[in-house]
Amino acid sequence: MSETIENSEACAGSLERMVRRYNEAWSELATLRSKMFPVKSIVNVDCGQYVGPGKVVSDCGCPIDKLPVQVGNGNVWWYPLIACSPNTEASNGGDE
Repeated sequence: MSETIENSEACAGSLERMVRRYNEAWSELATLRSKMFPVKSIVNVDCGQYVGPGKVVSDCGCPIDKLPVQVGNGNVWWYPLIACSPNTEASNGGDE
């Protein structure tokens, strides 16, 4: 019985460390995402679903590893961060 308790305590410690690392990584990624891709900025998307420009929109339901992008037809899609890049030729922050 004591072996089970020790294993449970070890698992709880591992779980706590893992959750702490996850929260730290989430926070770092959220900060980086908001700096690289501010809301209303224009981005270029290059993935299998879509290749072209779009505007970053606010979408609190979007997973942290994706970017909510409004494309030309008005639809909003969540694209992988690695498929997006800042559009340095477009004016950022405008209401286009």
